[in-house]
Amino acid sequence: MIGKDSSRNVLIVFFFFLVFIVKAQEEVDTIKINQKIIQLINFHEKNVDSAMLIANELEKLIPNLNSTKKNVQLKYKIQNQIAITYAIKGNYIKAFEFFKKNTEIDTIYLTYHELGTAFNNLAITYMNFGNYSKSIENYIISLKYRELTGVKSEIAASYLNIGLCYYRQNMFEESLKYYQNAEKNYYDLEKESPALATKIYNNVGLIYLNQSKLDLAEDYFEKALKIEYENNLKSQLANTYNYYSEIFAIKKNIPKAIELSYKALELNQELKSDYGKNLTFINLGKYYAKLKNYEKSINYLDSSLFFFKLQNDLWEIKDIYEILAENYTAQEKHKLASLYKDSIIHIKDSIFSKESITQQKNTEALYETEKKENEIKLLNKNRELDQAKIKEQQLIEIGLAVGSIFLFIFLLFVFKQLQVVKKQKEIIAETNEELNQTNEEISAQRDQIEHQKHKIEHAHNEVKASINYAERIQTALLDNKEHWDSISEHFIL
Repeated sequence: MIGKDSSRNVLIVFFFFLVFIVKAQEEVDTIKINQKIIQLINFHEKNVDSAMLIANELEKLIPNLNSTKKNVQLKYKIQNQIAITYAIKGNYIKAFEFFKKNTEIDTIYLTYHELGTAFNNLAITYMNFGNYSKSIENYIISLKYRELTGVKSEIAASYLNIGLCYYRQNMFEESLKYYQNAEKNYYDLEKESPALATKIYNNVGLIYLNQSKLDLAEDYFEKALKIEYENNLKSQLANTYNYYSEIFAIKKNIPKAIELSYKALELNQELKSDYGKNLTFINLGKYYAKLKNYEKSINYLDSSLFFFKLQNDLWEIKDIYEILAENYTAQEKHKLASLYKDSIIHIKDSIFSKESITQQKNTEALYETEKKENEIKLLNKNRELDQAKIKEQQLIEIGLAVGSIFLFIFLLFVFKQLQVVKKQKEIIAETNEELNQTNEEISAQRDQIEHQKHKIEHAHNEVKASINYAERIQTALLDNKEHWDSISEHFIL
C-alpha cells in the first residue's frame, strides 16, 4: 500500500514538473519573439531587406499563438511591425492586409495606444490607395483613442495625418489648419519627438510650396533639415531633400534640384527603401524633362510608374502621368500625351470626387458632434466594462498562478516527505542488517560455548571413569575391612 501511494505521488510531482517546464518554455519563447521584434525595428532604418527576412520568420509564428491576453498582444505587435516593414519596402497591399487584421482584434485585449495605432496605420494605407473617405474615417477613430491616452505626440500625429489627407486633395487651407493643430498641441515638439517635428515642418512647407509662398516653404524645410542632421534621421532627410529640390526647380536652378534629388536617392538606396527611391525617380524624371533630356526623364518615370501601379498608389500615379503628358506634348507626340491626360482625368475623378469629399466632411462633422455629446464618456464606460473583463481574467490567471505555486509547494513538501520515508527505510534496513550480523555472532559464540561445554563434560567423564577404575583396582587388591581388622592386632606399635 505504501509503495503504491509513493508511486502515485511521484507521478503527480512529475506531471506538475512537466507543466512547470512547459510554462517556463512559453516564457522563453515570448522573450525570443520580443527580441526578434526589437531586431526587426532596428533594421527598419538600417537594412530593409534584413528586416523583411525577420518579418517572414515572425509571420510563421502567428498561427501558433493562442487567444490568451498576452499572446493576442504579442500577435498585435508582430502584425504591426510586419505591416510597417512592408510599408517601408513600398508594398502597401501587404501592409494593408496586416494593418487591417490588427483593427479586427477584440478591443478588450488592447490598450488605447495600441487601438489608436492600429486605426492610424490602416488609415495611412487607405490614403495611399486614394480612398480618402475611408482614410479620414479611420483617422478619426484613431484620434478618439489617442485623445483618451492623453499622449500629445500621438494626438499631434493624428492631426498631421488628417492634414496630409486633405493636402493630397488640394484642400490646402483645411490641411494647414490640422498641421497647425498638430504643432500647437505638442509643447516642446522638437526635443521630445524630432521625427514628428520634421514631418510637420515638411508638410507645412509643402502647403506653402503649393501656394507659391517659397520663402515660407524654405523656412520650414530648413527647420526640418536642421533637426534631421542633428538626430541622424536619414529617411526623413531623404524626403526633405526631395521637397527642397522643388523650390530650386521653381527658381529655374535645375542642376541644384537634381543635386538634391541625387542626395535623396543615395540615402534611399542606403536604406534600401524602394518607396523612397521611386519617389525620387519622379522628381528626377520631372527635372530632366525641364532640361529636355526626355529619354532619361522617361526612363526614371517608367520605373517609378511600374512600382506605384503595383502599390495602387493613385496620388503618385497621377503625378507621373502629368509629367509624361508634358514630356510627350513637348516632343509633339500628341496621341501619347492625350492618353495620359485622359488617365489623369479618370484618377482625379476618383480622388477628388464630390461624393468622397462630402463623405469626409460628414465623418469629420460627426466626430465633432459626438465629441460635444460626450462621446468620450461613453467610450470610457465601455472601456471600464472591457477593463472589468480583463481584470476578471487577470484575477483568474493570478488565482491559477497562486494555486500553482501552492500546489508546487505542496508537491515539494510531499517530495521531501517521500525522501524522509526513503531515508528512514534505509536506516531500518541498515539496523536490521546490523541485528542479523549480531545474531550471527551470538549464534557463533553459543556454538563455541556449547562445544567447550561438551569438551569439559567429556574431560569430567574421563576423570570420573579413571577414578572409578582406580577404585575397582583397589577393591580387587585389598581384603575387606573385617580381614584387616583381624590382622591389625598382630602388628606391634
